Formats: sequence, C-alpha cells, structure tokens
Amino acid sequence: MGKPNAEPAGLLGVASELLKEVWIDPVMGLQGQQVTRRILDRLGNRTDGRELVRTLARNADDLFGMNVLAAVRLKRIAMDWLKSKGNDQIIIP
Repeated sequence: MGKPNAEPAGLLGVASELLKEVWIDPVMGLQGQQVTRRILDRLGNRTDGRELVRTLARNADDLFGMNVLAAVRLKRIAMDWLKSKGNDQIIIP
C-alpha cells in the first residue's frame, strides 16, 4: 500500500475491503484497531497518503453502512493518526 506507483483508487478499494472484514466481527475489536493503524501507516508512506487517509475516513459511513460503531471507530483512529503526523488540516465530517 505504500508503493508510490500504485493507483490510489485501487488502494482505497483494497483498504476498504480489509477494514470491512476486520470491523464486521466484534470479537476482532483490538485487531481491528491494529490493522486499521497499520493500513494508515502504509498509506501514509505515500506522497498522497494523508489525502488517502482523509478519503477513507470521509467514506467510513458509506463503507460500513448500518454499522455506525465501526464507522465512528475508523474516523476516530484516522483523526488520531492525522494528528500524530502533525497534520493541521483535519476535516472529517
């Protein structure tokens, strides 16, 4: 996911599917957090990484549908990740 020549749309698709699988099972809550942070770290290695992280977070509601808790968790983890990277432009509805 951190490779600069990979297409952003493809990366977001793969990341979205991974996140859905991890957050669907409530037993995997801790793993969900760890996998989410790892995905964000890998995306963050790209020059457009922060924008990809913002896009993932903005799309959380559509991604998880009725699973509001998973969407909120993804948004929270993404906001924390962006803050930890010193980003001053955090806008996630």
